[in-house]
Amino acid sequence: MDRSGAYAYVYAKACGIVSKSFVGKKSGRLFSVKTLGELWTLLFEEELPMVPEGLLAYEIERKARGEFISSFISLLSAFDKPEPVCLALLDYFNFENYKILVHALDEKQKDVPSFNNLGDYSTLNLAKWPSFTEMVRGTFFAGFGLSLPEKPDASWENMLDKLFYRNLWDSVNKIPSAQRDFAIHIIKNQIEIENISWALRLRVYFDMKREDIIPMLVFEDAENPSSKDVLGGTAMEALELPLDNIEAWKSWKFFKFLNPWSDSSLWSVDPRYFEQAGFTWLGQQALKNFHRNPFSVNTLLCFFKIKQSEVSLIRTAAEGIRLQVSEKEMADFRGNR
Repeated sequence: MDRSGAYAYVYAKACGIVSKSFVGKKSGRLFSVKTLGELWTLLFEEELPMVPEGLLAYEIERKARGEFISSFISLLSAFDKPEPVCLALLDYFNFENYKILVHALDEKQKDVPSFNNLGDYSTLNLAKWPSFTEMVRGTFFAGFGLSLPEKPDASWENMLDKLFYRNLWDSVNKIPSAQRDFAIHIIKNQIEIENISWALRLRVYFDMKREDIIPMLVFEDAENPSSKDVLGGTAMEALELPLDNIEAWKSWKFFKFLNPWSDSSLWSVDPRYFEQAGFTWLGQQALKNFHRNPFSVNTLLCFFKIKQSEVSLIRTAAEGIRLQVSEKEMADFRGNR
């Protein structure tokens, strides 16, 4: 199949999958069910698994994520050589698998962990478990050494996250110039929102200082981080604004994703609200642009972000049911205005 024929096939198949997805107006159905069992039945055709209620929320998210990955790979299979940006997006799950592997062996886990199934797109040699050396030998991750990392802590994970996002941003420049504008828009905003979410979490939950947070962010020019940087600038601005004064944020680019102010309570920045609202918006942007330039890489970019947003909404719905969160709190948390 030539490339134009492959894109026509991918667009048609992606349309069918997206039409059945719980995104846009249809996402409300996720939040209308009252039990995890009902949520499972809404999402999947398989029988409800016989697991404790406390584990069912995890199983729902795991299965939804697996179906997302499988559907994206099925689209990539139409191409002899998928676009680098598509492989870079999929690498999120390869990096996640690497983290899962390292933590499992560091904790001396005996059973095979629940890796993301990436099929032929898996970087690690998963069949070689539990030999770390053989699982990473000859792969991208061998560049970090063939021995288990000595200290797989938050700083180590942050190093991997920054590398993933740098690779993703670099891959955008390999897209044909005529198709690049939307990719720049969606990937740039994704990295900005990730940066800000991370910066706010570190600042609010760990009381970290600006100078300690900046090295943990993603910048286009990592040697000269500044508020002018296209990837890290908005996060640096967020580090300067007061956490308890909403008026000070009103001219900030991503103000609309902040938790709303109420007369009845004191206001302070909620990192979880910002993150969910930001990623809901990214999903909406992808849904809005899905049918534009249909026979191009934009179809795959939009599809990935739409399904990623769906998994995030499913996770929110499942956790809300598990924790018995009120309907109003659920609506607020998922970014509704």
